[in-house]
Amino acid sequence: MSKVKVLLLLCMLLVSSNMLITAPLVRASEGYAKVYILSLTEVPCWNFGDQESHESKIQVKNGAIKALEFREDISLPRVHPKFGKTLPYYGISYYVVTEWSTYKGIIESQSNIIVINTHGEILPIPTGYTANGWVNKIAEAMLKRRVTWVHTGGYPFFRVWYQGATQSQEWPSGGTNGFKNFTAHINLNNVTCFPEESETLKVQMHEAAHYTLIHGWYNITMAGKVELGRPLKASDFKNYTILPIWGSEDTYMTGALIAFVKPSERNLPSERIGFGAYVHIGTRKTFTYDLGETDGDYYRGYVGAAAAIWTETLVFKSFTASRSYSDAWGESHWGLTATPVITWYSYVTQTNRYKISIVFGVYGCLKTSGSKFIGDVMFYLGYLPDGCVVMARSDLSKNGYKYGKPNIYVDSWQHVRLIIKPLLFFVGLGATGTLSAIVSGIGGVLLFSDYALLVASITDPVNGVDEIQPPNNYIDFTYIPKSFYEQPGDGFTYQEFQSLIYVELEVDMTNRECWSIIPMQWRITLRDNAHYAMLDLNGDCSIAIFKSFTKTGYKATVFFEDFSGEMSDWSIGDANSLAGLDYWGVVKTIPPGCVAWCAAVGKNSIYSEKPNIEKKLYDKQMNTYMERPVDLRPYRTPVTLRYHLFYRICAGDYLAVEYYNAGSWVLADIITGNEEVDLWRQAQIPTTAEKIRFRFYSNGDDNVDWGVYINHIEIIAEMPNDAYTNADAGDDFDSATYVTHPNSYGAYLNNEEDWYKFDIIQQDIANGKIVYISLQKPEYAIFQMELYDRNNQFKGSGVNTITYHLKTSDTAGQWRLKIRPIMGFGPYSFRIELLTSYGGGCPILLVWNGSKYVDYGIINIHNAEGYDVVKEIFISTADINTEGQVAQLRLKEGWEGLEYSHSLVDQVKLYAVDNFGIRYQCPLIKAVHNEQGNIMLKLLFSDNVRAEIYLMQTIDLQFIVPYPKEIIKSFVFTIEGHNQEKIDY
Repeated sequence: MSKVKVLLLLCMLLVSSNMLITAPLVRASEGYAKVYILSLTEVPCWNFGDQESHESKIQVKNGAIKALEFREDISLPRVHPKFGKTLPYYGISYYVVTEWSTYKGIIESQSNIIVINTHGEILPIPTGYTANGWVNKIAEAMLKRRVTWVHTGGYPFFRVWYQGATQSQEWPSGGTNGFKNFTAHINLNNVTCFPEESETLKVQMHEAAHYTLIHGWYNITMAGKVELGRPLKASDFKNYTILPIWGSEDTYMTGALIAFVKPSERNLPSERIGFGAYVHIGTRKTFTYDLGETDGDYYRGYVGAAAAIWTETLVFKSFTASRSYSDAWGESHWGLTATPVITWYSYVTQTNRYKISIVFGVYGCLKTSGSKFIGDVMFYLGYLPDGCVVMARSDLSKNGYKYGKPNIYVDSWQHVRLIIKPLLFFVGLGATGTLSAIVSGIGGVLLFSDYALLVASITDPVNGVDEIQPPNNYIDFTYIPKSFYEQPGDGFTYQEFQSLIYVELEVDMTNRECWSIIPMQWRITLRDNAHYAMLDLNGDCSIAIFKSFTKTGYKATVFFEDFSGEMSDWSIGDANSLAGLDYWGVVKTIPPGCVAWCAAVGKNSIYSEKPNIEKKLYDKQMNTYMERPVDLRPYRTPVTLRYHLFYRICAGDYLAVEYYNAGSWVLADIITGNEEVDLWRQAQIPTTAEKIRFRFYSNGDDNVDWGVYINHIEIIAEMPNDAYTNADAGDDFDSATYVTHPNSYGAYLNNEEDWYKFDIIQQDIANGKIVYISLQKPEYAIFQMELYDRNNQFKGSGVNTITYHLKTSDTAGQWRLKIRPIMGFGPYSFRIELLTSYGGGCPILLVWNGSKYVDYGIINIHNAEGYDVVKEIFISTADINTEGQVAQLRLKEGWEGLEYSHSLVDQVKLYAVDNFGIRYQCPLIKAVHNEQGNIMLKLLFSDNVRAEIYLMQTIDLQFIVPYPKEIIKSFVFTIEGHNQEKIDY
């Protein structure tokens, strides 16, 4: 049986000879955020007056981190684009920058990032720059590389701290000039932050900010009111304000989100990635809405980070297509780009439904020397799951302008949610050099900026839809865009338009508790005046929705596959090679999206060995499958396997949906016949299933057709089933769930602690047994285990294992295990064992933290047959000292009380892991056995040349860590070897 893992990214499009359609381009924002929290070691935070404080800096940092946490109950908006394949489906990483070199490199070279300055009024200036030179560099990064800067308190850029200095000083030419130099880069030349009113005047959070941020960050109410402090004058920034945070857009804004872009340079030259934003937090003190004072440092960091992250987490990928040709009517260049954005959502308790507003920012342009012109635009959105309806709000959709070119000004905050995202992301962060060349820079690209000036021509009977479309499971309409023309005298006519297509999605949340995924597919077609399709944009987007759940009996999407990336988690093969090998693979289709096709790879034996992809037909004599492992033990009842697909299958052929259980494959569903429109099907899978498989079979005749295309696969499970009790584990010492040992258990961790209790008898203590607890968890999560005795006395902790040697002073009874989330959540399993002090052992991993070794417990490499096994141990950055770019670890064989222990170690490795899960190997530079001396060559390679280690012997290891601390999220230690000594219980 042959297996192969395939990534095939093909575009199944018929393209005419004079037409060029580019593949969809991923834009600057993809629903994830990369954040740098600037907190240099020697630089304090400067608040108002003469107040330097390292404590304030730390609290600002802590508040920012709280807003960035991977936690169900706070974290990011509960409705957001799904990116990635692990809960909660967004990618957000943050690094605390403590070193000058890292800070300098970020500003000089990084793109698409957020920088949060915890130093308040102080701007750190690295070596090689003047104050003005460094501000220019920051502004350049914001204008051209889409860097967002978050100012967290007081007057921005009022003071400087030069690298190597021992104290801060006022801006060299006067404190107010730093911010003036900064804003001059966006044509604001004389702005100040001194209000006419008292700086201690209490101002309230703006309604738009409250209702925009509250869904993802409910702790913003702890800063519902603030002191006026050092605000922005609203009239200075009226053409730039995206979202006021505190204050009024008519007078002063103590906090605001500002578009950092020059109005005269919106055409975006090709070397630019897109503009960023400036988040202004000008206050010192924060209060609740009823004026109870809160921790101002903490909540300035919290709100500043939330506002910045909000700009990153509601926009989907942008898509672009272009076409150039010459014909009898002249030379023509067409461009089309679109970006869908979640602009608003609310949960209606009475109906148990989410209402979600999505705006599609659409921009089209034509440069022509002939008689062609833009005709109309066709819009389609559909392929929704059951229980979802969508409605085109043609009364709210906008198209074109009444009065020439718009400016950036927004004068109606009731509509702010419609324009914030398109303004910040659509053109500013999305347009490409190709489109800029088409537009040519004459006057620049129009922005989605002033909602009030946009004409609702989509509601005009002459120009499009004349009424609101009723809710349905799809949208399909055509409208005539209102275009803007220019003829600059170069022989070409430039025509461009922009539209906001407003869509309301309603999702029935019945049986959709916790995380649910709503996939959608959309298509936008631009046609010319003769109604010929010039360009097609096809996109798919999935929305991740979180709903609060009850303690027991709730359902959640625990696995989702949309084939948007490599099929690295799937094993692919063809069990019938009589007509050649044909495999599943990823293709792109119209209707849009990445899908798995049963015959993506292989040659068609019926059609002269031409590729299946060319004929768009499957082959005869296929038995091709794609399968992947699953762990369903943490769930209460049989899970629901759902799959979204379309197909045309000839007689005698079929798709089998199967699961692997108790050593054999079991049929869950069989699909035959034709279904050319996507539909959802489902099958029940027992929690004992170990794998799922989609297997396409074709017989030996020559009747073939499309085969099967699978868009999405998901598993919905009922939870919790902690320790197989059909209930949630206890949340405290007294309510702990009883478990036995030796035994393994599955569970699911939310934002609360899970407590378990187990028996320790007097004989265990008398025999000096070892309490050994191991934990398996999602790779993206960090869970902490803690061990307590019957009297609630702490005994030990660990993130991977706990090893505790019972002492005669310990008391028998029901001991406790607490498992709590540090980062993330999801399914986990744990095992409790009591090891005897007699018999064989295994190596124990010890990690040097700078002052002592941290015990990471036993590495169980026991194998009675003498074969090497490989084990991975995740190490927290808090437990490993990397000063001097060296990490030090120790392997110790067995423990006191053992009579004998002997392990053979073939290879050891250490990896640094960044926030995106990418591993970077740290080279081994030293391995010293306490009796044998240097044994490094024995541990460098997987070559069966092993190092031997006997009871209580040690091997000291050193690894080079040549990576900045700020990018390292955790470490992984791997060991290959074995111990043949049996461990008795």
